[in-house]
Amino acid sequence: MISVLYVDDERSLLDIGKLFLEKRGDMQVETLTSATEALQVIREHPFDAIISDYQMPDMDGLSFLKELRKQDKQVPFVLFTGRGREEVVIEALNCGADFYLQKGGNATPQFAELRNMLQTAITRRKDNEKITRYNRALRMILACNQIIVRTTDEQELLHQICETLVNLGGYRFSWVGSVEGDEKIIHPLAYAGFEDGYLSAGTISWRETADGDGHTRTAIRTRTPAVARNLQTNFNAAWRKEAAARGYASSIAIPMIDDEFVWGVLKVYAIETDAFDPEEVDLLTGLARDMAHGIFSLRTERERRTTRKALEISEARYRAIIEDQTDMVARFTPDGLLTFVNTSFITSCNRFREDLIGADLYHLLAPEERETVRSRIIALTADEPLIALEAHLPTPQGIKAVHWVCRAITDRNRTVVEFQIVGREIDNNLTRSPENPSAN
Repeated sequence: MISVLYVDDERSLLDIGKLFLEKRGDMQVETLTSATEALQVIREHPFDAIISDYQMPDMDGLSFLKELRKQDKQVPFVLFTGRGREEVVIEALNCGADFYLQKGGNATPQFAELRNMLQTAITRRKDNEKITRYNRALRMILACNQIIVRTTDEQELLHQICETLVNLGGYRFSWVGSVEGDEKIIHPLAYAGFEDGYLSAGTISWRETADGDGHTRTAIRTRTPAVARNLQTNFNAAWRKEAAARGYASSIAIPMIDDEFVWGVLKVYAIETDAFDPEEVDLLTGLARDMAHGIFSLRTERERRTTRKALEISEARYRAIIEDQTDMVARFTPDGLLTFVNTSFITSCNRFREDLIGADLYHLLAPEERETVRSRIIALTADEPLIALEAHLPTPQGIKAVHWVCRAITDRNRTVVEFQIVGREIDNNLTRSPENPSAN
């Protein structure tokens, strides 16, 4: 229904105009005889279009238009008057009138033309608003995507997104809530805009029987966006008064889904009814999807850092324990390249650590034993990961007989990724020396 305010000091003309304009049932016309009174009414109740006479006793039509444009620069305005002077027409159009129509003649075609002017002006305004809103939304989405890419803190990301929705998107209020947990309570995580205690006015739940925010519950349960186009008519009764007190006229709830799991909801509120057209819904839905992915990535990275830190601590403890062992301990790749050696291994080989790391373990053994030891070690599997053997370790002081225990280390796929070998000299006497290999 199109709401029209018709202002004229001639009551009889107002009655005729109201009758003609409301005849088809798509317009609702309110009439007033005073422009001063009209300005007061408009402050409390906006209209889709305004018709005004030019010559009126308390304030003429041009003065009325100028004052109106201080309040609302967009509302369609038609000057409908018997004054046909050219300068009046020019000034009216310069001051923001959409059309000018001179009174007189047959009422039927005249009011038909007036109706056409109103519909044209309203359509033009809506188209302009749609283009402006869509361009504004695109700028907002671009800014939000930059935030998602650059921000490394989850709470800061959510807060900046909400602020961008309000400051750049022009919305009244925006917040993000978490729906994780069996209690089915939505916990606000971040918000921006005119909140004024709204989020603490009651428990926000998505339980089926909860006296809560209906379209938010619908969005979470259906995993699709849900729009409340008029919060005073299709909004949960428990929240209507709270919404009206803060100037929320319409709202959209968008589930935040990652890997088929709804972990949160994005809520956006506008001051206009029916504010979210299909294009805008698509843009905001895409934003919510990108936010969910961004948050998931941040959480994954945080978990990865935590795991890495725990592994580093564990590795440090492991190394500290191994370093204190009197047995020789080393780790090496399936190709035989050493990745770790403890102090005892270094001492027994009489080499520097940097010379050993990256060296071939098998080349440290007696030449005649290398291939035998290699073949037995690489045969280890996840099912048979352990082997014990004896092999000799040549050193500058002589050749040491060593009892070795080797274990295969596998990943979660049971693939061997590394080996660990522990060696202990069989006795403290060198079994052979470089000069006398047969010595006992």
